[in-house]
Amino acid sequence: TPGVLLKYFCALYESLPKIEEDNQVYASIREAERFREILVKMKTQNVNRLHFYLTKTWGGAYKKFFSGLQNKIALEFFRTYPVPQVLKEIKAQELARFLYEASSHHLGRGNPREIAQEKAKLILSSIKGIKDLPLTLEREMKKEIIKELVANISQLKASIRAIGRKLEKDLLSKTGQSLTSLKSIDTVTASVLLGETLNPDRFSTRDKFARYNGSAPQERSSGGRAKHRARKGCNRRLKRTLRQISVTAIVREPLT
Repeated sequence: TPGVLLKYFCALYESLPKIEEDNQVYASIREAERFREILVKMKTQNVNRLHFYLTKTWGGAYKKFFSGLQNKIALEFFRTYPVPQVLKEIKAQELARFLYEASSHHLGRGNPREIAQEKAKLILSSIKGIKDLPLTLEREMKKEIIKELVANISQLKASIRAIGRKLEKDLLSKTGQSLTSLKSIDTVTASVLLGETLNPDRFSTRDKFARYNGSAPQERSSGGRAKHRARKGCNRRLKRTLRQISVTAIVREPLT
């Protein structure tokens, strides 16, 4: 409820560190976390495009191969075998060996070699009707696009991890804050909270901070009756993150 959320936000406000106006660490945190969000959106766009092209070339069969398209083994597989025609002369044993190595010998519970063998058989049996189709100029182009998308996703994942490490080790550590000690706050949410708030001292009261982050509803009177509506003039990034934090906190760390 709004009352519970506001109570949580007020408690969170009290835990924010007070900083000097000229402290550039918080401005750097804001730049880093905003750029990270851009990279995350770019990765999502590339993943969606990859799904599109895989559907065009593999049909729906590819969705049965791996638990997720962004995991290491899936990306390595589609980088090496972007279209079914590349598997035309590949035997199950060779493909199983590839899967075993690409997964760093971890393919879930059970014997990894046996799992790799079963997965190889699944993949090859799923494409019996399409792997013998000619590798036309159009399919060749789709093959190159898929390889490029896989490379983009891999690079974006690496960049997102690098920024996460930068935030955790080089920037958040300089603030002296302990927000990440809370179960409901991780490196990313702490970065948004601190980066978007900047100096809490610029808010003379907790109510002003609540209006800035959007947790305080906007009151409007009509016909002698007061109505509360969601506040539009607020920091939406901070509002979204605070709501995410509060929902998690209500479950994991209920206020007493």
